[in-house]
Amino acid sequence: MEKIGFLLLLLVLAVTLTSVFGEKGLEFPSHDGKDRLINLSKKNFNRFLKKFDILVVYFTVPHDANDKYLAKQWQLTEEMLELAAQITEREGVGFGVVDLEKDKKLAEKLDKTEAGAIYAYKAGHSVEFDGQRSTDVLVEFVLELDEYPVEEINSKTEVQGFRRDESTKVIGYFESNTASGYDEFVDAAHDFQPVISFYAVFQKLLARQLGLTELNQVDFYEPYMKKSIVIPGETPLDNTVIEKFVQEHKRATLRKLRTMDMYE
Repeated sequence: MEKIGFLLLLLVLAVTLTSVFGEKGLEFPSHDGKDRLINLSKKNFNRFLKKFDILVVYFTVPHDANDKYLAKQWQLTEEMLELAAQITEREGVGFGVVDLEKDKKLAEKLDKTEAGAIYAYKAGHSVEFDGQRSTDVLVEFVLELDEYPVEEINSKTEVQGFRRDESTKVIGYFESNTASGYDEFVDAAHDFQPVISFYAVFQKLLARQLGLTELNQVDFYEPYMKKSIVIPGETPLDNTVIEKFVQEHKRATLRKLRTMDMYE
């Protein structure tokens, strides 16, 4: 976890210094020439899924070799994926490509039909990358995906930090981090990490400050909204109930434009 945090810090510094100093700023390393992209198929997909902590998959279709525009687009995409694979290799992250036409059986198994889509597979969950197609944004997405999906609130300072978060977010009040309801909450968080923030609180006083009056209550916040929506259902909520509600309510609305999910 400390290594991941250090890499994220380096990423932020690189982007910040590059914007300040222009061409003199820090940059990602050049691609070392090693091919890391895996051609995935129904036969080898599960093997690589087990091999890596996170498997990032790009879905594509064959393009006309004579179409210079499409050929250039694929070249840029391949360079982005290869460099991201190089940077995150030591973190147990793998990158692969699925041809939607040649590997129809795998595409059907994964229920994927959109060419150009990027999905990250981790711990039995898949999360779509809807961000800007650039190496730095993709690497940031992957590194944040490798962190724990729920942020715990244990102080008044952290309550204030939660209130300052104006993005789409979900918060739950649980007896402890070993409660069954909390386990379901964490499971649901995996499906939206790192695009939607999930928070948990265990202290009654802090929970009341956040409008959580009942144990196992889970609230959903739309961007910029101070008033939450209580997710309905018999508590403790099953992870599928939370996932369905968030999926249905995370509609496009007024929110901060972020490179990580700007095309959602």
